[in-house]
Amino acid sequence: MNDMIELSDSEMIEKYKKLVTKIAYQYANTGIPVEDLIQEGMIGLLEAKKRFDPDKGASFSTYSVFWIKNRILTLINDELKLGRNVEYSDDMNQDLSNPVEKEYLHSQQKQNLDLPEDMPELEKKVIYLSFVEKKSLTDIALLLNLSREKVRQLKSKGMRRYKKDILNEEND
Repeated sequence: MNDMIELSDSEMIEKYKKLVTKIAYQYANTGIPVEDLIQEGMIGLLEAKKRFDPDKGASFSTYSVFWIKNRILTLINDELKLGRNVEYSDDMNQDLSNPVEKEYLHSQQKQNLDLPEDMPELEKKVIYLSFVEKKSLTDIALLLNLSREKVRQLKSKGMRRYKKDILNEEND
């Protein structure tokens, strides 16, 4: 583990380039050029190198993921604050990678979504526009004359309700 710290910055970048690139591509839908995301990720990697303490038991690659994501998310948040054309990704707030959820939503794209009956109409609209029509939160906000934050909240609430409904169906 100590050999990671002994690598030069350029050797470190070369060794972990794929990891940084993979993480940066997770945020490619934000509207920020992937090259910029990768560059920020590399800065995070070098920050991890400076701060890494092998005596704490974590592997360097595991430790570095935190710093890589930290730099990328800081860039995205800074761009949002400056009002640049950045798309806020729900992946930054919650993990929507549940395979059951994704598979179900993708299978329903050509049909009506089978959403819980007790789901409020506004939540249904947001879920539909988001997953079927693949509209961004900003676009949905404009369509529904709501704030972007309200749309994000409705989507999050709707997804929680949807997940709960799926779990209830599986238990029946």
